[in-house]
Amino acid sequence: APHCGGAPWTYNTSWNPDGFGKYILGISVISSPTDTSYIFNNTVQNFRVNFTGDMKFGGIQANGLVNVGGGGANVVSDIVNAGTTTNQYDELFTVGIWSSGIGGSRIVNNTVSNISTTMATRMSLSGIYSSYGDSNAITIQGNNIHDLSCMGIQANAPVPYSIAGIMLDRPYKGFRVFDNTISRLQSSGTAVNALAAGIMVTGSSPSAKIVNEIARNRISGIENLSASGGEITGIMLPQGINRVYNNQVSLTNGNNQH
Repeated sequence: APHCGGAPWTYNTSWNPDGFGKYILGISVISSPTDTSYIFNNTVQNFRVNFTGDMKFGGIQANGLVNVGGGGANVVSDIVNAGTTTNQYDELFTVGIWSSGIGGSRIVNNTVSNISTTMATRMSLSGIYSSYGDSNAITIQGNNIHDLSCMGIQANAPVPYSIAGIMLDRPYKGFRVFDNTISRLQSSGTAVNALAAGIMVTGSSPSAKIVNEIARNRISGIENLSASGGEITGIMLPQGINRVYNNQVSLTNGNNQH
């Protein structure tokens, strides 16, 4: 796909007539729960967001049964979110590729890179975010996620976090995360208890029969600049039956190599 040249797409306002959270989405698809939709060979880049209030950004957003990248890689890159909020109930987030709704979706072979949030506010950043897989397991495979930086922290999340390469939120029917490369993630703010994670899963499966798999992922260069209480984790999983094997994790915190 060609690069998106010219001046950045810019959203610079605090207008919110309905009083509800707003979204900026590069591509948004609502799919059937039984017939797969495909999103491939797209480039989403060159966005600048400067918004006061409850504003969320997604490069590619898919709801339903969707294959993102299976027919050809998507690229989400060059995004700067300078949004901010003073409302304790607002939870801003910036996501490269965002899948929600029914399970069974596949996110494969995409590149998410060079995305940053620049305000110390109630904000989180994820390269890939998937939530509420309630019918079938979610598959995330062969993606390249790198050079992400977040200054804020999402304080009201089940596990408060600043930045994650891959974030899975309550994948009730299981997940498979294979062969992804995640590198150069930075939690750049000074908030206490900020968490920087390579792969992070919150919420456990209600069924003891579901087996989750995380394998052959390469995670490196995670940095947390929190003044106190900051955490770094390569892979964080909830209680459940998890098979974790053949992953490579190398973490960074300032000048400390682990």
